[in-house]
Amino acid sequence: LLDREGFAEAPITEKITYDLLSVLVNGKRSGPLLCEPTLKQYPDAYSYSIRICAALVGARAEGRVDSKRLADVREFFESEKIRKPELLTAVEDLPR
Repeated sequence: LLDREGFAEAPITEKITYDLLSVLVNGKRSGPLLCEPTLKQYPDAYSYSIRICAALVGARAEGRVDSKRLADVREFFESEKIRKPELLTAVEDLPR
């Protein structure tokens, strides 16, 4: 129900939230992810948002999150002490 166009110019951290909700609700039927252009431009960026985006791209394409991607996101959140538990929980709620 969120306005996709309203997130077009949003920071990547907000795009991740939109994309995560979209994949959780719509799965493979999700449209192109807002975070994908940033992922393509900076695939090796040291960022939780890029790691989540990579997991979402796989989850949308395969209908499930890759266990290695999920482990990567978890490890990054733990090692960097990311204080956004709602994002990690949502990634963990993706079908496996």
